[in-house]
Amino acid sequence: MTQDAKLWYLCFKERYPIWGSNVDYVCRSKKLIDWKEFMIHLIKQENATRHFSFEFVKEQPATNTNTTTGSSSRKRKLLADGEQDLGILMDDFMMEKTPFWIQDPLVVDIDRTSKKGIVATGKHRKNIIENRSEHKILFWEYPSWKLKRTFELNLTPPNLTCQIIGIQTIRMPNTSHHVRFFSLAIGMGMGLLQELDDIEDRVDIWKSLFIYRLFQDGSTQCVSHIEISDSFLGREIFLFSDTSWSDDDPNNKLTDWMQIVSPSDATFDRNYTVFILAIGPIYDRITGCVQLAKFDLRGQRNILDPSIIPVYWNRTLNQLLSISNTMIYADPTHIITSIKLGNEVSCMIHFKYPTYLNHLICTGSYQEDELSVYDWRFGIKVGSLPWKSIPSSSSSSSSSPSAPSTAAAAAAAAADAAAERDIMMDVRPWGLESTLVLPSTGDDLDLSHRGFRLIAVGDNRSDNTRDKLEIKVWDISYLLNVHWNPCQPGPLSKEIDFSSRFSWWSRRTSALEFYAYHMLHKEERIVLPYSPPQGFESMLLSHTFDKEEEDDEDEEEGSEEEFIPVKYTAYNVLYTSLFLLTEDGKVTVMDIETGKITGTVENVAAHTLQQVRGIDVNVIAGREVVVTSKEGLLRGIVYQ
Repeated sequence: MTQDAKLWYLCFKERYPIWGSNVDYVCRSKKLIDWKEFMIHLIKQENATRHFSFEFVKEQPATNTNTTTGSSSRKRKLLADGEQDLGILMDDFMMEKTPFWIQDPLVVDIDRTSKKGIVATGKHRKNIIENRSEHKILFWEYPSWKLKRTFELNLTPPNLTCQIIGIQTIRMPNTSHHVRFFSLAIGMGMGLLQELDDIEDRVDIWKSLFIYRLFQDGSTQCVSHIEISDSFLGREIFLFSDTSWSDDDPNNKLTDWMQIVSPSDATFDRNYTVFILAIGPIYDRITGCVQLAKFDLRGQRNILDPSIIPVYWNRTLNQLLSISNTMIYADPTHIITSIKLGNEVSCMIHFKYPTYLNHLICTGSYQEDELSVYDWRFGIKVGSLPWKSIPSSSSSSSSSPSAPSTAAAAAAAAADAAAERDIMMDVRPWGLESTLVLPSTGDDLDLSHRGFRLIAVGDNRSDNTRDKLEIKVWDISYLLNVHWNPCQPGPLSKEIDFSSRFSWWSRRTSALEFYAYHMLHKEERIVLPYSPPQGFESMLLSHTFDKEEEDDEDEEEGSEEEFIPVKYTAYNVLYTSLFLLTEDGKVTVMDIETGKITGTVENVAAHTLQQVRGIDVNVIAGREVVVTSKEGLLRGIVYQ
């Protein structure tokens, strides 16, 4: 019986009724996945998250080639007259300077099939004596966690810092030609509400962006230097070529929409041209924004490379320049276009997979009661998802029910109670993540049957009188079946001029004109192409954790098993498990179908007798959870 795949499928349906409600056993006369293997994976994963531990990732010590500096533990040398050598004092002072701290989230480039690749993060410190900031970017091979190389650079003045913001392999026209890039953002922190003794070396405002090619042997080549405009609070970047853009849809041609967005940039050498999409809000009104640029894979001559050329920030020119004036460097790559994506944006997610959704970005809002879906190429709103609506089939309470079946009976009461609480405590999303419920097998089966999900975490950080956390899940599988072609020409009907809002307005199509007009005028409610179909309940789950009510329950029941802290700093998802990280290094694991807490790790560095300061949590290759902290990387295996 254990070899009967249909029984394992039924087991999945019974254990995960919400996720399994629209998942077929077979698709196009083929078995969707190995149901036995998948269910065993889920059970092992759930058991592992009940009691798993973390260990620090080892860093190879840097070799000190400066023999005149000596050891950091060297005693101070006294002269015959009792005075200390000034040079020795300076050496000792330099040895005691601020240590390197990790400030960057982990970036990963893991092959979906082989589960091999590269992970990277950055360590930073200020050197006030030499008037600079010092940076080390660390690259590890995965899954061996062997340190591949350390990439170093220095920046002037000390408040200028950098962050590795992405690592990505893309396919060029030759199908065997895959190229790996990593990206560094150079800029400055906001400097708001920071203590003097704990200044963060974060890059909140991007000034310059550098793209490097990372070769198999660990060597690097700077291939692009881009100047970023506006007070851009960058979050991530995405690289694509003419080939990788249309991987899943040959009819979705890059040149078609580039002819509308920027005709002068629509002609390029497809063998060597790479496009860059920088994503994040602009500080003014926290406006969602993307900035688009392109570069030649072969690089530029005399390109400014801060890893080999000392650079400084010139405030007068608002530009990054070489400290040495002995060589003239190439001008930075220009931004093709800057596209706005709404105001008061609280979070953003770019759909990177599957590739035919690469044109979509979903944003959360500080003001609106919905999530907005934009076609970032044109800045047009093309869909929305409810933020506050409570679905009839979901659970919604401060103490989540043990099974989804209890939600239907209490739907009306839960909706009323949730609405009343929302008036008092306005919860807003601060993080978005997407996932496929079922694993991808790499074949040509319809991805929509794998359960495409959007997950959001939000809290009421503006109201400290009562803490509240919400975790919401939407079924967005319908996105995979939308056929949207805004580039198809058609008759124009509006005489209004929106060229001040859309730079491409004179080259608009009928579809762009229609949705742009309704987005700006909001005269009537229209059906947007990427909104859920009529009658489709997109929000599957809405779990609410209210600290005050949880505390009351704990006092009555004498148990703290269900208590969940509210102020999280990061989260990530692995199939049915949601991993939440606090700033003091606590990890909480929640089943996002039932809302039940399946495990906690009070301190990810407990075995070292220290407390870490958490930055980010990642799930790598479907088997490993990695916490990025200021003190180092910590990895925990949840599936062997």
